[in-house]
Amino acid sequence: MVNLQKMNLGKRLSLYFILAAVVPVACLALALFIYGQASLKRSSLAQLDVLRKLKASRVTRFVEREFGALDSLANAAEIQQAVEDLQEYHAKSAAVVEGDFPVGTPEYAQLRARLRAELKHNDDLGTMDNLFLVCANHGHVMFALHQSLAEGKRLAGTDFHGSKLSTLWQQTVETGRRQISDLFQHPQLGRTPSFYLSAPVSPEGDTMQAVLVLQVESASLNSLMASEGAFGESGETYLVGDDQLMRTESRALGAEAVLKTRVEGQTAVKAMEQAEGNDISQDYRGVPVLSSYSHLGLDEAYGCPFDWYILAEIDQDEAYGLIRELRWLTLGLSLSALVVAAVVGIRVARGIAVPISGLADAANQVAGGNLMVELDLPERGDEVGALVASFRTMTDMLRGQTRQVQTSAHQLGAAISEISATAMQLAASSSETSAAVTEVGTTVEEVRQTSQVSSEKARDVADDSGELSATALDGRAATDDALAGMARIKEEMDYVAESTVQLSEQTQSIGEIIGTVTDLADQSNLLSVNAAIEAAKAGEYGKGFAVVAQEVRSLADQSKEATKQIRTILNDIQQATSAAVMATERASKSVSAGSKLAGQAGQAIRDLADGVEDSANAALQIAASNQEQLAGIDQLVVAIRSIDEASTQNLTGASQLEEASRSLDQLGHDLNEMAGRFQI
Repeated sequence: MVNLQKMNLGKRLSLYFILAAVVPVACLALALFIYGQASLKRSSLAQLDVLRKLKASRVTRFVEREFGALDSLANAAEIQQAVEDLQEYHAKSAAVVEGDFPVGTPEYAQLRARLRAELKHNDDLGTMDNLFLVCANHGHVMFALHQSLAEGKRLAGTDFHGSKLSTLWQQTVETGRRQISDLFQHPQLGRTPSFYLSAPVSPEGDTMQAVLVLQVESASLNSLMASEGAFGESGETYLVGDDQLMRTESRALGAEAVLKTRVEGQTAVKAMEQAEGNDISQDYRGVPVLSSYSHLGLDEAYGCPFDWYILAEIDQDEAYGLIRELRWLTLGLSLSALVVAAVVGIRVARGIAVPISGLADAANQVAGGNLMVELDLPERGDEVGALVASFRTMTDMLRGQTRQVQTSAHQLGAAISEISATAMQLAASSSETSAAVTEVGTTVEEVRQTSQVSSEKARDVADDSGELSATALDGRAATDDALAGMARIKEEMDYVAESTVQLSEQTQSIGEIIGTVTDLADQSNLLSVNAAIEAAKAGEYGKGFAVVAQEVRSLADQSKEATKQIRTILNDIQQATSAAVMATERASKSVSAGSKLAGQAGQAIRDLADGVEDSANAALQIAASNQEQLAGIDQLVVAIRSIDEASTQNLTGASQLEEASRSLDQLGHDLNEMAGRFQI
């Protein structure tokens, strides 16, 4: 799909103008086409309706006229007299009722010639194709106006039985009134499709003596359908029967359509449903047609068991021929409107797009820094001209403002240079002050730390002296306790020596017990061997005892193994006991010597405690003096730190001022560079 936003303004405006001109014309043409088609449809259907009613009226009048002529003949004296003469001839000839009527005698020839001569002078016989006079009682065809194979035949018992002529005669005799038959084609009654009209002949009052039958060929109906009143080149009217076969000729098929071509369109079906109206359907050719349809009402008018249906049709293409012309006309108008709209739209679009394109180029130059651009466009009084004038005013204002910006940028640059120099001097002095304060602070901090260390050492000495004095006192008490403890240790060591000797004696007893257990294990092993031998001798009965002997032997082996382990452990215990006895003796001797040394240490500790107490008092005095000196140094450190913080803040402010002056200097340079881009 075309993206209109990506098209240039000229093409887009041209397209909009074309659409604005063509769309209304196309909509109008479409509306005219739809309205014209509907109007032509209504007009064509109305003409078809009139034509169909006209032809239907002609057919019904034709049938009624033929019935009128037939009634006149039936009541004419010549026909009634001829009936009497023919019946008298029939009686004289002694013809059998079931047989044929004698038509080969000279007497019948005279009667027939006289009746034909009389009928020729009757003006109502001009449209008659044939005329039959049938006996009402037996159905003999007593007379035929034109030569016919039916003349002299008995309709009730010959090949003509069941024919349209025979059926019509029977219906007339049964009802006593005139009848009409459907169109038919009988090879013995004529090669041309025909239909019959009948009327009763009653020469003696109400008694029917004969039936007068008029044969009318389909040519009469064809002439009625094809007579004046046709509509268009493809327009036609035709009759259809109950079997949907055509009863008259068609424009496309001619006489071959009669009683052969089936009409299955919906209009024919609606007509057979006793409907009347107009519609669009398909005709017998399958071609779309505009059709008007109705039934003739023969069944209602004459009581016959059939009816005819009339259809007036015209091809849809021909009926809508003017629409096709209108379509080409509207197409031509649309193309003309398209051409005119294209020409006008392109000119108008160029008139708008060209100035705007020039403005766009000038705006691009202004964006590139060229404020000296000039618009070479004519003066105009419309919105585009106002836009051009506004652009020129804008460029003039931009030139003036750019000059002011350049001047201000130069002034700002000079002021920034002065501020930058002052800031650099302030930063340098602040840096020197901060360095000096930092050195003093460092020296004071070292003195403070030295004093603090001395004070802490003096405090530690005092604390240590106090603790040492307390320790000396504790040592004196501990020495006394140690002497007492050494005495108790000597007593305990004597008891341990005695217990160790007893343990050695008991281990020897355990050794004797282990020997006994070993002997017991050997005897159990021997016993298990003997039991196994006895179990083997017992066979199957000794298997259980053999298992027990095996378990006893296994238990004896385990006991011997355990005895060996216990003996090993006991040997270790005996060796350890011997070593313990010897160690106990040595410890007892050491305790005696330690007791003497503890007495000597106790006396030395007593002397040391007296000296430590004097040193602790002197250390406490030194610590108090150092504490007072440290308090003064702390106050000096706080003052030096305040001076250092102030110097640091001044140095930071000076640095920030220097940085701000540099930013302003850069801003001034950028502003000068930006203003320098414009050509003024």
